[in-house]
Amino acid sequence: MEEDNKPKSGIIRFIRILLIVIIIVSILAIGGISLAPIITETIKQNKLENDIIGSWTTDGYTVYEFYKDNKGALVLPIGTSNFNYKIEENRISIDFEKEDSMDPDYEFSFEDEKLIFKGINNTSGTYTFTRNDK
Repeated sequence: MEEDNKPKSGIIRFIRILLIVIIIVSILAIGGISLAPIITETIKQNKLENDIIGSWTTDGYTVYEFYKDNKGALVLPIGTSNFNYKIEENRISIDFEKEDSMDPDYEFSFEDEKLIFKGINNTSGTYTFTRNDK
């Protein structure tokens, strides 16, 4: 009798393993589909962050430098002010190291290789920058 059960138990074990594999693959596939918008947004956000890195000027004298480590500097003929910056979607917040400096917030965009800052929150004005490091 035991010999008759062995082939059946082997088939049952194979079917159980196959079902488990199908369930796992299905879960991963569904998870991958639901992560697609998040992955796309992350790629888009990384592109924005990488595009802003560099040196930008409005008039040849006022220069914003953005580095990869979310640090930067405002370089003026009278001196340099270092800052940290944070990008969320199309907004950038600049936090100057000097406590007496106003920390601006901007919505930003790129148009024809120009960087456009539009003041938000406690910041006003619109500023157009061109790359200073090409």
